[in-house]
Amino acid sequence: ADLKPDLASLTVALDCASGSQLAQIAGASMPLASLKSGLPSSSSLIFAGWGKMDWAKIVGPGQALVKPLLETLIPASNVEGRKNLDAMWAVWTEAAAAMGNDFAMVMGIPRPGQGMYDITETFTVKDGEAYRKLMAKATPLSGEMTKAFSSFSMLPGGGPTMDIRSDYKASAETIEGLPVDISRTKIEFAAQPGMPPETQEAMKQMTETMYGKEGMISRIAVAGKTAVMCMGGKDAMARAIKAAKGQTPDLSSDPKIAAALARAPKGSSFVGVLSLPHYAYMAMSMMERSMSAMMPEGEKRESSLKEPALGD
Repeated sequence: ADLKPDLASLTVALDCASGSQLAQIAGASMPLASLKSGLPSSSSLIFAGWGKMDWAKIVGPGQALVKPLLETLIPASNVEGRKNLDAMWAVWTEAAAAMGNDFAMVMGIPRPGQGMYDITETFTVKDGEAYRKLMAKATPLSGEMTKAFSSFSMLPGGGPTMDIRSDYKASAETIEGLPVDISRTKIEFAAQPGMPPETQEAMKQMTETMYGKEGMISRIAVAGKTAVMCMGGKDAMARAIKAAKGQTPDLSSDPKIAAALARAPKGSSFVGVLSLPHYAYMAMSMMERSMSAMMPEGEKRESSLKEPALGD
């Protein structure tokens, strides 16, 4: 570890057994040649990350490592859940034919009513149409997998029952001249026997605060060889598409972001930047909204929180 007035660094060496799944996954990582990834600029950035890996090399060892862990959350008696897990892995096995090597994401502070997600992701793709078809297959399976996982509980008698509905509509919108697919996942907690109505309403309000009243909505499009996925509304998707097309400045070119990224070791496979003031602001805002949602209308107050500027 090295601590300086303007920089704290920590070096960790991980020794993976030769031929192990972890070693194979590590071997699939590739050095980033460029951080220009088509991400839009963000004044409310919480976190941004860039990475590069060989999808064809990571699917096999990734499945061997992760699938047994996921199976512990789905009892063998849940035949449909296990079947969906197998189907999900089959979909990701197809990813190597569609996916490129570079990926990036930026998470910003969500607007009120949007839920806790304001995320834009970009991926290089070999085949844009194959990628969209891949997402159309994966979305309903993801919803079914979440249902299966939600049945796992360490609480006596089980936890609250989740009602999860997912759907995917291809070419649902046209934004900045591109067909945009829409993936929607709606999560609700079913009423429990003996649960007071006010408690049920509080859970409903909390769920809407976390996921948005309309659920989690992702927009997906392909601009040339760059796939864009955005959770943040139509305006956010329009900004993301413009950035992916190179019509607006790339996030990595922002002077404050570029200064932070310049500190990353050369040849890194994964790099990220985190704004701690924005992270704290988001956490406090979400807590404030959750508490406000449970208060009577006459007792609600305007927020006293002030969003910090990037770099504060």
